[in-house]
Amino acid sequence: MEKYKCPCCENFTLEEEPFHHTYEICPVCFWEDDVLNEEEISEANGGLTLKKARENYLSFGACDEKFKNVVEKM
Repeated sequence: MEKYKCPCCENFTLEEEPFHHTYEICPVCFWEDDVLNEEEISEANGGLTLKKARENYLSFGACDEKFKNVVEKM
């Protein structure tokens, strides 16, 4: 089955195409797919924007600091 790129960490982990409100959670960064652009506030992701989640992933390996100990390492 084809995998799709997570909009946050850019690993090919998603079963469905992102940005279609799939609410699928990436096992690598724990981003839940629910927004349409980088600046939209994501309620499913605790009020984070995709832009901030990407910065967090680059800093400590998860979309939000509270997930850094539960994500899968690639």
